[in-house]
Amino acid sequence: MRALLSALLLAAAALPAAAAGPANSPWPMARRDPQKSSSATFAGAAPSGFHKLQHWWSVTLAGTGGGAAIGDSVSLDENGNAYATSGDSIYALSKSSGGLIWRSTLPAGNFTQPAITDTGLVITSSANAVVAFSSATGQHQWTYRPVGVTVIDLAGTTAAGQIFDGDAHPVITPGGQVLAAPYGENGSASGQRRPMVALDFNGVLQWGILKGGGFNTSLHPPAVSTSGAEVYFGTSDSGFLYGRFAASGGAFASMSDGFSDADAAKVSVGPAGDVFHFTNSGGKRLERRNRDLSVSVWVTTRTFSNRLWTPAISGSSVIYVTADGRLYGFRYSDGAEIVTLDMNVDDTYSLGPPTVVSSDTVLFVGQRNFNTHLYNVDPLTQSLRWRYTLNSGSMANLPQVTVSTHAILVHTLTGTTHRVHSFFKGTYTGVSISSTPLTRLGATSQMISTITVTATDAGANPVPGAPIQMASALSGSLGFTLTPLQAEDGLGFSTTAANGQVRYVATFDFSTWDASVAPVSSTLTVTALGLAPATIQLQNTSASTFTVTVSTPRSRISETRFCA
Repeated sequence: MRALLSALLLAAAALPAAAAGPANSPWPMARRDPQKSSSATFAGAAPSGFHKLQHWWSVTLAGTGGGAAIGDSVSLDENGNAYATSGDSIYALSKSSGGLIWRSTLPAGNFTQPAITDTGLVITSSANAVVAFSSATGQHQWTYRPVGVTVIDLAGTTAAGQIFDGDAHPVITPGGQVLAAPYGENGSASGQRRPMVALDFNGVLQWGILKGGGFNTSLHPPAVSTSGAEVYFGTSDSGFLYGRFAASGGAFASMSDGFSDADAAKVSVGPAGDVFHFTNSGGKRLERRNRDLSVSVWVTTRTFSNRLWTPAISGSSVIYVTADGRLYGFRYSDGAEIVTLDMNVDDTYSLGPPTVVSSDTVLFVGQRNFNTHLYNVDPLTQSLRWRYTLNSGSMANLPQVTVSTHAILVHTLTGTTHRVHSFFKGTYTGVSISSTPLTRLGATSQMISTITVTATDAGANPVPGAPIQMASALSGSLGFTLTPLQAEDGLGFSTTAANGQVRYVATFDFSTWDASVAPVSSTLTVTALGLAPATIQLQNTSASTFTVTVSTPRSRISETRFCA
């Protein structure tokens, strides 16, 4: 037995430790993943593109200082809770209600979207520092303030005494590193140059790299290959595109076409390891390059003249770009333009970065008639599915839409007011409601009825996690209360269980009953979030409100009179 135990212990010791990386969540960082795909595929529903929608909750973030999270939004942990920054604060918000889980203070104003690790850290940056907190409690874990660090330049030469200056957009790599690329103009305080740095999950510098006067990444983080072996990042000062080994910082490849434009910094990586970026080859175009950047696989015939966002990759099928007030889709294999949809926005700068959901939906924020809207586009039919008005008037930012299996989230900035909005994705097609007859509750003056709400999908299967809201309208003078048998949050929403059901108890109090009162009925109203049309335009809607009546016949009341 001792020998067997020793053998088992040795075998266990020989097993490699699980690699740290991004949180196992639908959207753990800006642009969703290290490849910056901006694309999520959810199994079990087809189509799954949030064809029906309901505004769920919205909250105002009270942080002060800082500016707009331009092109960024909120990140989600494995439980679906949301993390966002607002000026000098970082927030964790409840998935179900937007209620505050915790709020922690940052060193100064913040421009960046948090990134969440599978080790329970939420990482952001502020005031020339990278800062980590516990995702569960908000407790500060570490701060990295690189001053006088030794890094390498692109020629492989050691450069000592560098300072990381500016906010960073953290990217969590599959190998367990935090990449932080500075934002802003080249150069820094005291004439120091500004490197991009790689930290481990303890905040210890692993490597840093710079070029010339430093980097200007124009608010766009680097992209990492699926293996984690390569890091691709662009600069907007001289049009360089670089690839480096994430683990060591060793040279991999580099190229330049002299493209001095902020769009040169916008890079994403496809599932085959190929690199998508914007080039200035015969005008601003989208280009696909191979893994070591040595071969141009294709360049689009379409040229762009206005603001572009990081290419969004829908699996291995289409690359989406918003520019010139339009949505464009390019075939992955050969770059042919197969989607062109004019969104009729106010000007050429009024479309935010696209988010792709399960290949059948593209979501983005845009400004039309000088109001700001959330758009849902069907790329297969090249048509607008619906739009929702986020704000009456223009906003200071054009955030990316964050998605999970059940919700859409958007971080907006109007003036100096930061808000996070959550919309519930309606996937179920049937809701039924039933109630039991009134029965006396023991030797008391109360009678009860149990109400059961069941949500099912098109295949008559239960829909776990569907939020349900119930309200009541009472006629008559008898006291009436409604108590959930399952958990209910502070806003009165309940979530269906694994069997797609949520149950309530209606309680009638007869202690003050007057014999002259006519029989009463209470009509209970049930709203299944995700189906109501609300203020959403052009939406495919179906019924969302259902009622059940619990009545008290006179004969029944007479039999249950109670004396004081």
